[in-house]
Amino acid sequence: MIEIIDKFGRSRRGPRRSLTYEEAYQAAELIISGRASPVQIGAFLMAERIKIESADEIGAFVDVMLKYAYKQKFPVSIDCTGSVSGRTHSFMATFPTAFVLASCGLPVTLHGHMKSRYRGAVTMIDLLQLLGVPIEQPSITNTLIQAGLESGVMIVPIEEWSPALKRLRPIREEFGLYTILDIAEQYLRPTSAPYMATGVESESSFERTVQIMKRIGVQRGIIVQGMDGSEDIGVSCRTRTILFDGGFPELFIVDPDMYGLGATMPEKEWSASDQLAASLSVLRNNAEPELRNAVALNAAVRLWMANMVDSIEDGIRVALVSLEQGAARRKYETWIAAAGRTIREDVG
Repeated sequence: MIEIIDKFGRSRRGPRRSLTYEEAYQAAELIISGRASPVQIGAFLMAERIKIESADEIGAFVDVMLKYAYKQKFPVSIDCTGSVSGRTHSFMATFPTAFVLASCGLPVTLHGHMKSRYRGAVTMIDLLQLLGVPIEQPSITNTLIQAGLESGVMIVPIEEWSPALKRLRPIREEFGLYTILDIAEQYLRPTSAPYMATGVESESSFERTVQIMKRIGVQRGIIVQGMDGSEDIGVSCRTRTILFDGGFPELFIVDPDMYGLGATMPEKEWSASDQLAASLSVLRNNAEPELRNAVALNAAVRLWMANMVDSIEDGIRVALVSLEQGAARRKYETWIAAAGRTIREDVG
C-alpha cells in the first residue's frame, strides 16, 4: 500500500501523477478487502483528496466495491444515485418520482446512503427508518429486493448491499471528510441499470462525471447541477444538466417555466418528517402545486432521457396522469407492503 501511495502522494519534488486504473484497483482491493491498516487507508484517502480523484481511480473503486457487494439484475431501469451528503434545503423529489416512473413502465433503483455527516441533512435511509422499514434486519437486503421486483422501485441501502463498506464506516466517520469512497459509493450500480440520473454541486464536476459514466458502463444518463447536489431538477429556476448517451455529452438547460411548471419552493430546512409528508402528499394527489410540479418535471425528464417518451411535454402528461389516477400511489403501496410493514396513513 505504501508503494501505491508513494506513486501519487506529495513529495519534495511536488505532486505526483494520478494512478492508472490498474494501480487504483490494487489500492481499492487492499482497502475494501480489509488488508490495508486504518493508518494506510487514512493516508491514501488524504493523498487522493489533495490530488483530486480521477475518473479512472473512481471507476476502479466502483468496480472493486461492486465485486464485494450483493448484485441484482433490474433490466431496463434507471439508477438515481442520490446525494451522499444528504438533503438540507430542498425537497427530495426523487423519492415520489421513483413511483411515478415505475407506474410508467421504468423501474428505478434509489441509493440509500449512510446517515449524513452533515448535521440536519436527510438521506433516503432516514425516510426508510421513519416509515418503519427494518433497515438493521439481517434479511433486509432480500426483503428490499423482493419489494423492488414487485413494485418496480428498488431502494438499495448501500451499506447493507456492501458489507465491506459497512466495515469501513468507523474509519470514514473518524476521517470526517468527503473521499473517493463517498464518490464511488454514489456510482455503485448493484442492479446494473443502463440509465442513470446523478447530481453534482457545481458545473466544474460535469466533465469528470461524464468520464465516470463512461468508465462504469452507463449507456445513457443525465448529470444535474441539482438541488443540494442531487439529481433533482428544481422548479424555481433554470437548471444546467449534461445529457450523456455514450458519445459526446450535450449541455441541456431545463427551464420549468417553458413547461408551465415554474413555482416557488418553501425556503426552509427540510427534516425527514417534512420530506416524507411532502412525498406522501404528492403520491396521494393532494400536494401543494410546487411539490407536484417538481415530481412531474423530474419524472418527465427521466422518462425522456430513458427514451420512454418522445418529449418532456409527453413525459409531464403521463406523470400527471399517474398521480391523478393513483397509479404512482399504488406502486408505493405495493412497495411498502412488500418492504415488511403495513401502510401507515398517519405518517407525516
